[in-house]
Amino acid sequence: MQPAALENTKVTSKLAKRIIGKTRSKRKQKSMYKLKLTLVGAPVPIWRRVVIRGDTALNVVHDIFQITMGWWETHLHDFHAGDKRYGNLRTADGDLSFNDETKFVLADLINAPGDSFKYVYDFGDGWMHEAVLESVLEADGDGFVLCLGGRRACPPEDVGGVPGYMHFLNVVEDPEHEQRDEMLAWAGGSFDADSFDIRGVNLRLLLLQEALMQPNQ
Repeated sequence: MQPAALENTKVTSKLAKRIIGKTRSKRKQKSMYKLKLTLVGAPVPIWRRVVIRGDTALNVVHDIFQITMGWWETHLHDFHAGDKRYGNLRTADGDLSFNDETKFVLADLINAPGDSFKYVYDFGDGWMHEAVLESVLEADGDGFVLCLGGRRACPPEDVGGVPGYMHFLNVVEDPEHEQRDEMLAWAGGSFDADSFDIRGVNLRLLLLQEALMQPNQ
């Protein structure tokens, strides 16, 4: 099991070096944004700390958030910054309040430490995430994302939002509860609310990054 909270702000591991500094780029240096992403209203603190290059398109930021949190991208999503919304126009169903997330980048939403925006996943369960910009770093290389740390597991998909997750935890953490085995079977057989696998997250981010950096992508 991974520790409940992990931090590595110096980014010294071989994996980190491969992601952030795999090669030196001759193009103009771009900024890396260090964000803290927090699941709002969760019964226990659930958060991730991630570095993302500022020129990353919002549809890719969505992919990054899905991977770092542990969601499975089975529901709709959108971003909220000020009075503007950004999302996937293919699933907006004619909603004219949406801005096309493929035409905007992270730096369009935040620029200075303390700036923030909201990311909503699963309009039924209503999982609200707050992303706060903690610092702006100098980019060196072609890498554009790295997870620095996090705490606790993501709730199961379709658990019923914050109230449903509270009920789920009350059941699975009570060895005597009559619905415990049924709930655990529904969740895949086991569930450790305190777990967070930073290595697994960064391996998935590396695969995403390598796929997007392929020619003609």
